[in-house]
Amino acid sequence: MKWFEMGARGHHGYPQPEDDYLEATYSEVCLRCGIRSHQRSPFRARPFRKAANSHFLQLNWEFDAFFVTQEVVDVLSASGLTGFSFGSVLDYKSGLVMAERQQLIISARIDCVETSMLPTVTCRANNEEAKYTLPGPKRYPEDAPYCGRVKHHPPTSIAILPSAHLDDAPDIIQSAEWFGSGGSAFNLTMCSEAFVDLVRTNKWRGLLFEPIALSGNSIRAK
Repeated sequence: MKWFEMGARGHHGYPQPEDDYLEATYSEVCLRCGIRSHQRSPFRARPFRKAANSHFLQLNWEFDAFFVTQEVVDVLSASGLTGFSFGSVLDYKSGLVMAERQQLIISARIDCVETSMLPTVTCRANNEEAKYTLPGPKRYPEDAPYCGRVKHHPPTSIAILPSAHLDDAPDIIQSAEWFGSGGSAFNLTMCSEAFVDLVRTNKWRGLLFEPIALSGNSIRAK
């Protein structure tokens, strides 16, 4: 079976409220590195008017959350593919459920990405990125604790661990491994060839697919 990394062609808008959306949306968030536990509340956002023609999109800062149109919800629900459900997105100003978008919720997290050649980022003082000045605001107080967990810089090409048996995996999964830099952390999203075929058959817009190697090493090109 062939597997593909799944990403969005464009990011539109920001999760709300911008300063503390992580705490409003997720449980057990480390504000220093961005690693967190499960999603506990719907995303809040402003209407996606500028992306009306995209069937799939993402918000800025959020690389593992996808938002889809009602057409996608209807077709995927009847497709027989597995590994996902759908959740509401709330209009930030009104608090009401958005009619035009739902979140594609991906349920499975699997230890599967080979990371031995990828740079690490440890959540601790004077870590591997300490010599760099990282862009973006700091969304935590100076005395915020470090969680000690490790993420990797995202690969430009992904290889799967030999121990990861994906033949019986759902059609959409996310890595249990974390990736990112600075205060950003996310899981990689991967999908089966059947999911890719369905997207292409329906001519849905907004996604990019990159083939995944089933052996070898993940690589980050310089």
